[in-house]
Amino acid sequence: MEHSFEEQINIASLFLQENNLEQSIQNYEYALKSASTIKQKMDLYILLGRLYQKNNESSKAIDNLKKAIKTYDDFLEKDTLIDKASIFNNLATLYLVANIDLAIDNYKLALKYNPKSIEYYLHIASVYDQELKKNKAALEYYKKFISSLPEKLDSKKGKERYAINLKKYALRRITSIKEEEFFGVSEK
Repeated sequence: MEHSFEEQINIASLFLQENNLEQSIQNYEYALKSASTIKQKMDLYILLGRLYQKNNESSKAIDNLKKAIKTYDDFLEKDTLIDKASIFNNLATLYLVANIDLAIDNYKLALKYNPKSIEYYLHIASVYDQELKKNKAALEYYKKFISSLPEKLDSKKGKERYAINLKKYALRRITSIKEEEFFGVSEK
């Protein structure tokens, strides 16, 4: 007996709640076959990408997230741009292991689709800094991150306290990079 789209989603969700990723993925894949709208397909590709990522199946995660991007391009609605940015962010995270240049490209695309998410500047800076040892590019993105923060941050507010800590990190990295350059430790 074939299950409806909604039933497949419910079954997959139950398996996910039980932390049975393989069965959850399988049922979400079945649901994808019976998805009738672009939005349903888009959401399922994203979900499958994240589940495959959680299941340490990077290539399948990347495939599904790329399909989600392609589906987003067919679904041109302005309110989905933040979601599209999130997909690029997830792709960047996956590419960090295998292809640093693609990771940076995807972080930059995430920033393009959601310029208000300034943490992407920090991600890019960190990759240039920690992975590629490209000081000039790292400094540029650390500075962009800091300049994008509001001037006044309240340490009593959770998100703002977090932003203060990230700003302190970025400032420490800027200082450290400048010291490395001054003392001739490294520059690429």
